[in-house]
Amino acid sequence: MQLFSDMLSYFPTPLEDELLYSVLARYACDRSFKTSHAQRSILLGRPSLFITYDLPRRINYLTSILPPGCSHTADGFINLNTMFPFYSASLAPERVIAARQSMREEITRSTHRTWIKQFSSERISFLRYCPICFQEDVERHGFAFWHRSHHFPALDICTIHQVWLEDSEVSIRATKQEFVAAEAAIPMVCDARPLDLTDRDVAALLTLAKDAVWVLHKENLYIGAQIIRERYFNLLQVEESEFSKGVKWYYRNRPTLYDSYGEVVFDKLGLKLGNPPGRDWLRWLSEFERSASHQSLSTIIHLLILRFLGLSPANFSD
Repeated sequence: MQLFSDMLSYFPTPLEDELLYSVLARYACDRSFKTSHAQRSILLGRPSLFITYDLPRRINYLTSILPPGCSHTADGFINLNTMFPFYSASLAPERVIAARQSMREEITRSTHRTWIKQFSSERISFLRYCPICFQEDVERHGFAFWHRSHHFPALDICTIHQVWLEDSEVSIRATKQEFVAAEAAIPMVCDARPLDLTDRDVAALLTLAKDAVWVLHKENLYIGAQIIRERYFNLLQVEESEFSKGVKWYYRNRPTLYDSYGEVVFDKLGLKLGNPPGRDWLRWLSEFERSASHQSLSTIIHLLILRFLGLSPANFSD
């Protein structure tokens, strides 16, 4: 039980699509902590603990120091204010349980990052923002904030406004040390850069980003890599139906991923499938369970191949 003196005097209301990191950054900004050490001491209970912006830990501690009357729970934060629903989509259920518990209780070692690999760190170097979202947030709420849907690995697109996301001045390395509010990090908002949807690859990336948002907003979607693999091959072998016609055509004709996606998509996602790239997707499906050691990468490729087969994550998950 926390002492009354340890309790926060108030807690900002988390907004839709807001990272928990952003909520805590707004609190830290309001309280004007003199050092990052003080931030971590108060909000994490461990001044030596690194901050993780996308998959935070010690969330049970945070809920224990919330002001009386706050109804927030650790699972609520994990589901609605972290990237966990996206990264866990291809995890086996038992791994999801272990990773979730690690985020609630983690003190010394990032066990949840053993279960959920850090593909994000390879594809995101800075916290990102949409210039139009930034301006709308300020007009609507009086301040800007860091959005969950702006921080998928490799997919630097705002699906709402169909513009490219911009890098802030806050590096992912810096987020390990302190909570930085969006407005403090973005003194001047740059002009929005609209997507050129006449470009096949850009249009494909937008579709992938929209699918990623769908996954992020679905709680408890995880079904595990083995079941995903079995479901793919069931689709390839089931008797003829409207749902399976397109899939069976791909199976019989074996086109390459490059027939649907160009080099821009592969380079953006950092993917190399088969030899040459994009040609051996059926073999990749057969090895999906083993390949899922890179969990967030598996989610991205899963979405990529679903669209390649003419499916969406919604009808695949039904």
